[in-house]
Amino acid sequence: MRKAGGRADLVSDEVFALETAEGGEVHKVERQAKQLMALMKVSAEMIRTRDLHDRLKVIAEAIRGLGWGRVVISHRDENLQIIDLVTAGLTPEEERLLLERKAPGHVWRERFGPKYERYRIGEFYYLPWNDP
Repeated sequence: MRKAGGRADLVSDEVFALETAEGGEVHKVERQAKQLMALMKVSAEMIRTRDLHDRLKVIAEAIRGLGWGRVVISHRDENLQIIDLVTAGLTPEEERLLLERKAPGHVWRERFGPKYERYRIGEFYYLPWNDP
């Protein structure tokens, strides 16, 4: 129980009430702050890392650290053939299946056509696992 002690207690009570009423908002801000800190850490790692494969791995691990369970990043040539592939959060069996079943470049070209424009985010595509 709070003891009335003047203006400081009133302000404290108002802040407590605001945090309680907007508890979801407070958690959202905390989550965003943690995400920004993680991105800053990754940025520092990226500056130190020279090899493209290692940079992609840092990015994949960072994305996983932000809450994505499994991450796959592929680097492709102009024909959309895989040059490099990194993963985070996949089992060895999932990685093996991914490499065995990789689609050729022409299939990816179709995927990146107008039919799949909704998945485009800038120069990247996000393909959700649960989308038919």
